[in-house]
Parts: sequence; structure tokens; C-alpha cells
Amino acid sequence: MKKEIQFTPIDLQTWPRGSVFYYFSHMAPTGYSITVDMDVTKMRADLKKAGLKFFPAYLWLVTKVLNEQQEFRIADQDGQIGYYDSLTPLYATFHEDDKTFSLCGGG
Repeated sequence: MKKEIQFTPIDLQTWPRGSVFYYFSHMAPTGYSITVDMDVTKMRADLKKAGLKFFPAYLWLVTKVLNEQQEFRIADQDGQIGYYDSLTPLYATFHEDDKTFSLCGGG
């Protein structure tokens, strides 16, 4: 049975980071990205030995790390800022037969 992902609203008036969030989301909108050099040689070898694909494992590991930091789970849901209790990795799968994509994951 899958657990329902919970969304917890944040009151920007009482949230200690509310004014900073407002500034960078309304007055000076910004984004962020991270680039990290990683040696995945052992991971690739272990995955290959186990018969597992690299990308789904990589995506699961990145999502696991993101779930450990609440700030990475903040979102806008229907105009309400809040955070999810967890993120779920999804990735597109290409279907060669009809040249379409579908989302996989969520496990």
C-alpha cells in the first residue's frame, strides 16, 4: 500500500524565512543549480553485476538525498507555499513501438 504524500502549508507571515522567500520569489526571482564531480565507477560496476540500470538507481539516490533537506521539498501548490513530506523520483520511458513517452517510478 502506497503512503499518501502530505503537503504542509507554510505561513509566510510567521515563517522565519518568509521575508527572504518573498524577496527571492517575487522581487528578485532566482533559481539554483548544482554541479558536482562524482566518481561513479564502483556504483556502475555494482549495478551491472546486479543486473540493474544506472539511471533509475542514480535518480533514486539523488531523490533520497534531496528528501533529507526540507528546503528542497518546498513547492507552490495552488498558490500555497509549503513543503512535501517526501519527493518521489519519476523518469520518462520511451516506447519505440509508437514513439511516445510515459512516466515511470513513484515506488
